[in-house]
Amino acid sequence: MDEERIENIYVRLLAGRISGLWGRLFPRGLSRSPWLPVIVVGILILGPGLGWYLHRHGRFSTLKRHIKSQLNSTSPTDLDAGRPGGQDPIVLTRKPSSGSDEPEFLSATFLPGMGMTVLQITANLPGRGEAPLLASPTVQAVAAGALEPPNGFMDDHGAIEFPWGGEFMGAATPVGTTVIANWRGLSIEESTEGSTQPEVAEGGTLLAESADSHTQEATAGGMRTTAIFRNVNTDDRWPSKTDVSVSAQLEARTLDLIVKAKNTGNRDEPIGFGWHPRFDVGEAGRSHVQLALPNGEVLEIADASKGLPSGRFSEAPAEIARFQGHLAQLGSGELNAAMVEMKPMELESGPAAEIRNVAAAYGIRMTAFTANLRELHVVAPAEGGYVSLGMQSNLDDPFGKEWNNIPGGGIATLKPGEAVEWHVRLEIFPLAKQ
Repeated sequence: MDEERIENIYVRLLAGRISGLWGRLFPRGLSRSPWLPVIVVGILILGPGLGWYLHRHGRFSTLKRHIKSQLNSTSPTDLDAGRPGGQDPIVLTRKPSSGSDEPEFLSATFLPGMGMTVLQITANLPGRGEAPLLASPTVQAVAAGALEPPNGFMDDHGAIEFPWGGEFMGAATPVGTTVIANWRGLSIEESTEGSTQPEVAEGGTLLAESADSHTQEATAGGMRTTAIFRNVNTDDRWPSKTDVSVSAQLEARTLDLIVKAKNTGNRDEPIGFGWHPRFDVGEAGRSHVQLALPNGEVLEIADASKGLPSGRFSEAPAEIARFQGHLAQLGSGELNAAMVEMKPMELESGPAAEIRNVAAAYGIRMTAFTANLRELHVVAPAEGGYVSLGMQSNLDDPFGKEWNNIPGGGIATLKPGEAVEWHVRLEIFPLAKQ
């Protein structure tokens, strides 16, 4: 967004307000008005205090963000065309391999106007044709804002979560729309918009960002795209600012998602990443779905009503342990747990989870290709038609005191000039036909 345009809007808004007020207070001129000394004293005394209050509660940055959203807002034409965030979706596509009788990825849809959200992935399923793999809304529904109300954790439909993944927990502020937490003596305040709990901010802030640029190119076996987001976190709520790139490469059997972040500010900053796609269980339902999770431990929860971790890791409860290291039927029960201290199986490139649709004869494997991915959150609502498998580099409640004694704490630190990368791979593979 052009900063000069934003400043001009501020000036026009302020000038209009002042002009109207001036006409009402001083119809006979300023010099003879009894209001003159009152106004001068008010400006000198109240002005600095008001400025500090607005800065302290993030109101300047909130107003600026609102104006930017108005300048980027979609017109009716945008809505008809389906341009979430005011930018055309990026769709990577490929044709099925000639003569192949195995499942293959066909397309992946990204929203560069909304932080490169991975909205949909489709595959060619032998005997069934092209089918969506994710439980997600249409592009037009996202562009029009016609989405279901938030229903708890991970409702952003494949959003790239940055500069933290999962749940940011803190103290609710008096303004009622933000939470605040402490990191190394610094206060970090973030919006709770979209959250069902007043003490929780979910999924980072990249979702509200539009790409500054993006590229698209063909590869030997598919397509690749990269979107660039410059100076993310410049609203004074985060300790530093960051350049982010999101790259994806679609091939017949794999979809690679790579996110890179570089601290372009002058202070250390906490940095994290998360991605929680919702995999559709299909028309046959949960009775035809199998799940496998990595071996390891789980985050112990101290307050189930808030999902607040205790700061300890523990053995998985029975309802989770039955999936660890081997396949088991998904069943009808609800799942909600965070895997930590994950251990790769033999011959795996990293810790991995699998969801298999036996009725459609295919499976999806999600693998952490970088060691800094510390948590895998699995969610399967009893009444929902999806299973969410989410990789995160930070732990839930990343700024909580409960992580003070855990190596690495709840979230990593990125120093000025340093960069970090996260790499997650999805792989599709065939199953024996039933």
